[in-house]
Amino acid sequence: MTTWADFLAEVRLDVQDTGATPRWTDEMLWIYTKDAIRDYSQWFPKRVDRLLVAPVDGVYALPADYVDDVYVECPEDRILERRQEIPGRRYGSITRPLYYHIQGGNLYLNGSPLDGDNLYLTYDAVHPVPASETDKTFPTWVLDQPAATLYPRIVGKSLVLTAYNFPLNSNWYVKVNGQKIGKIKVQKKAAWTTTYKLPPGASMVCLKNQMTDFAYCQKVIR
Repeated sequence: MTTWADFLAEVRLDVQDTGATPRWTDEMLWIYTKDAIRDYSQWFPKRVDRLLVAPVDGVYALPADYVDDVYVECPEDRILERRQEIPGRRYGSITRPLYYHIQGGNLYLNGSPLDGDNLYLTYDAVHPVPASETDKTFPTWVLDQPAATLYPRIVGKSLVLTAYNFPLNSNWYVKVNGQKIGKIKVQKKAAWTTTYKLPPGASMVCLKNQMTDFAYCQKVIR
């Protein structure tokens, strides 16, 4: 795995700045790299699955590394719909939330969850960066490989899964709306496609690693 020290050494080779008195300081290269990773994250973000978010006075603060929301569950396995805010329009509140909206770094629901109903946020995030130019052992894994990507879509009466850059020989369960419908062993890292009979009401597909709790989820494209 590439560390910040490894990457820094490679950059100095590329810019021919390996002398005893470098033109570019470690701090300057760290700033440029940090900005580049943040820009990269806008296009190829890190996926964070089912982060438990606790409310404060009924408001759910978004994580510091938040880029965009993928879906919101409240309670678990019950997907809420995102509501687009219309300026000047007032919205009522209901007993159990059906919608959510995001404003000013916070997430709001249109109702109060029942006792014991937690909110889980799956979202795209900024890839982690070293805290400073001196954090030489920080693992800059984003520089090693492209992000894993899953595209579930409906074709006729079939559910077609196309995935890219999942670890070779890794084993995954295929779940639709929380129900297991099959399993896959990745034998081609770059890209692979598989097809399943379309379950009724399919809206969310997850690949869950058979050895860990990690799951990668995506909404179905119709």
